[in-house]
Amino acid sequence: MQKAMRLDSLGIYRDKIKITYRRLQLGTMLYQSPDRPEDKATMAIEQAKKATPKDSARKKRAILVNAGLALAPDTFQIVLDSENESKVSIGKIKGRFTYLCAKARHHILSVDKAAGHLRRLGYENDKDRIVIWAELAKVAWQQDVWDVCRTASRFCLLYDNVKAKRSTKLKRGRKKKVIEGSMSDWAPSDMAMHKQMPPDLLRKIAKVLFISAEATVHLLRSEGVQLNNQAIPPEDLSQHPAGYVPEPPESNSEWITYRTWIENLSQYAMNNWMRAAEIGQELGESWIVQNAVVYVLNHNRHLILAGRQKELVESLFHFLSIIKIVGYTEWVWTPTSVYVGES
Repeated sequence: MQKAMRLDSLGIYRDKIKITYRRLQLGTMLYQSPDRPEDKATMAIEQAKKATPKDSARKKRAILVNAGLALAPDTFQIVLDSENESKVSIGKIKGRFTYLCAKARHHILSVDKAAGHLRRLGYENDKDRIVIWAELAKVAWQQDVWDVCRTASRFCLLYDNVKAKRSTKLKRGRKKKVIEGSMSDWAPSDMAMHKQMPPDLLRKIAKVLFISAEATVHLLRSEGVQLNNQAIPPEDLSQHPAGYVPEPPESNSEWITYRTWIENLSQYAMNNWMRAAEIGQELGESWIVQNAVVYVLNHNRHLILAGRQKELVESLFHFLSIIKIVGYTEWVWTPTSVYVGES
């Protein structure tokens, strides 16, 4: 690595070599802890990579969580706990949809705290942190530690604060509310204006967008909902007196809150793929755009099979317009388990 630094007289590979060199240095620190939070996180991630199939899921998760806490000790645990059901408070009055509503609100409020981290930190060591957050998200995805994967992805994507040019319309053309933490949320008043990233970092952002979208689909499935489908009200199993007339779920504010949260999660996943395609257009790299389209088609296959493809027309039209600009190649890359097949 030192020789590579000397040979890189133009500094073209300076950042990549520096990161790799630093990782090698940290690998030699067996009995001491580094001072920089970025180095602490890197050491934890490298330790997580060495996990074996015999290691317990709890051990793997604990190491990955330590990496996140090193980078964002102020908010990482709060955002991570957005999916911790033991943290959900439902109060004394319990209705049919009270718990679902409380879970949705808890997630929204917790995830919203992520933005404050970058406001307080600013863009200090931003290049290093983008790489480390991206690596944490990737390793967590590889080890099926989905809550850490989603949390790390959100922190990484804070650095991509480009305001979305448009909000995709889904579900029979109705406009969705923008989900908390989506790329459309970060206004100039919240952050410094977007700085032009070098191409290698933009590619990392695009890959994290792919991972984040798939991890969000995984969260939807854990709620029993497929991407871009509406949540189905649970069966009312409680006992009622004779003559009781049940309230329609569509009129229940708690159910509306939960249903909207589910819809927004779908919108968030779609926004991730849309933003990845825009990065592909910005870089002039068609493989990124094509993969975004492949993800959208694969994860919305159930809509197409059900004859509901009209709900995707506007999104696909936008992707098509980008493909016309960047062109088409047959080589397709995918960081996740979605089947790509022939282009």
